[in-house]
Amino acid sequence: MAETYDIISVGSGHHGMFATAYMAKARKRVPVLERNDHIGGGCVTKEIAPGFLPRVSGLGWPASDTWRRLSEARLR
Repeated sequence: MAETYDIISVGSGHHGMFATAYMAKARKRVPVLERNDHIGGGCVTKEIAPGFLPRVSGLGWPASDTWRRLSEARLR
């Protein structure tokens, strides 16, 4: 029997993971699809050449906003 889902989340960056968490909290069945071998989207540091470890995204996400959203979501 095939799995059934309410919503499919594409991408495991921080926005996708928060959206998925909110949907799961609302009792929706939500798988997360990611094309990379890691989660985090642009919030990761990845070696793209020997010894060169830049952030994948030059855009930072303020930590204060992160903690506020986690607290608001009340995820465990």
